[in-house]
Amino acid sequence: MALLQYLDKFDPNKLVVNRPTISSLEKVSRRIERQAEGLDEKDIEPSKDILEEVVSQLRNKNELSKKSLKLMAAGGLDYFKSLPDGDFLLQRFLNAVLDAGSTLVFKSLLLGYLRISQEDHPIVFKIIRKFLQNNIDHLPERWILKIKKYDLLGEDVGAKLADQLLNNVSSEIFDVLEDSGLRRGILISGGFSQAVFKKLCLEISKGHTAENLTRFFDLLDEGSQSEPELPFANSQSGDIASITFALLNPYVELTPDDGVKDRIENFLLGRFEDPRINARRWNRVDERYRAVLSRWLTRRSFELIMDVLSSSNDTHQWAARSKFWGYYIDNNHVSDAWVAFGPDAYYQANILVNNGTIKSRGAFAQLDSSNIQPIHSVIFMKIGDLIISEWTHDGKVRFYKSGNSKAPKLYANRYSPNAIRNDNGPDFAKSHLGYWQIDIDNYIYRYTGIKRSSNKSDQQAKTPEHQKLAVGQSTCRSCGIITQARWLTPYGECLSCVGSKVRKR
Repeated sequence: MALLQYLDKFDPNKLVVNRPTISSLEKVSRRIERQAEGLDEKDIEPSKDILEEVVSQLRNKNELSKKSLKLMAAGGLDYFKSLPDGDFLLQRFLNAVLDAGSTLVFKSLLLGYLRISQEDHPIVFKIIRKFLQNNIDHLPERWILKIKKYDLLGEDVGAKLADQLLNNVSSEIFDVLEDSGLRRGILISGGFSQAVFKKLCLEISKGHTAENLTRFFDLLDEGSQSEPELPFANSQSGDIASITFALLNPYVELTPDDGVKDRIENFLLGRFEDPRINARRWNRVDERYRAVLSRWLTRRSFELIMDVLSSSNDTHQWAARSKFWGYYIDNNHVSDAWVAFGPDAYYQANILVNNGTIKSRGAFAQLDSSNIQPIHSVIFMKIGDLIISEWTHDGKVRFYKSGNSKAPKLYANRYSPNAIRNDNGPDFAKSHLGYWQIDIDNYIYRYTGIKRSSNKSDQQAKTPEHQKLAVGQSTCRSCGIITQARWLTPYGECLSCVGSKVRKR
């Protein structure tokens, strides 16, 4: 068939063109950029044989090829630290770089410098920085602009770029990273990037504003974008110590508003898991910041019970107990708290997880179904060295002193109600009858030194000079606490003061 006949039958509307995706175009663009610069990420790590060969050539004053110079500059600078004559050989290597006069080799040296850590290689880092500062004109123009704009060769490593990332509200945080050259490829996990991240964390740790916290979270949440996740925020290998320092340091003494607290708490639990369940991962976190999160999680456990009971419209019995224990929660006397739900309450809690009211199924435990009402639940608390179990409904509150092997373990997945209700285990048990609040207050005061500062409307204990003794009450002549007269010996002392085992009910 003649060409004209083909053309007559050709229908352009049926022409199918497969257009590449945006992500594939970006990959091609980055690959072309690396090839244009002569640096491919997979070729940048020289083997040990190459490193040893370069060192041998330097010691023998032999001339190095541009390829050897480029590889050593981009990926072998830290090797000089391991050599006894490393400083001398590094200086000889830098002289070879200068003699070569290659823009590409100088670019490789800059990238190699940005990849190594000042903390790990302080002398090497300082020598190369000074060399690059003195010979900056040998670098490609676009990198000279980056150096000046972000102070990439500054004495205070990473400070200016960190400030730009945090405070340059006219630019998106990822645009600043992109422009600085640190967002992708070989520099994303380098020493300079680490320094920038630590500077960011240090600045954030001084105090949070809506703007700087949002920008910091944007950086931490990069993994949710279609870009590589910054390694310092990685869920498995991320810099959990720096992140918790940044997010929790402002609240060692203060309490944030609920919105900020929930955002920080949800991020840390989602990224690094619950420290009550996965304590090993949190070992690198300063104890002060673990204490802040523990304080928040303690309150969350306390509120968790009310959420579940409220959803089932069954809060009557818990209301008085919630009010009583609220004092100890509000004044940060409860260092740990953990909830175990009965079968129906556990089912209700999972509904709240599904609708987002409760953030995680890992935030609570389950009670076996034997001999309890399905909606009944228990909260375990730690006040000083005392472990306490308290029921939401019928059931005694029980106390276990330090060293009691029968004390319930916090943060287990399941609990046996029979074991919790066994009165042969606790050192003290009290039914919620009569002046139970005063008896419990006094017991806690006796063994922890924690005493209520005032008596509100729930029969809480006061000192004698502020309260008239109620009918049936008296004061221990030794420790001064107010208690029921029936708890005192004929000599006017409470059983705790005379060293007797406190009786149970």
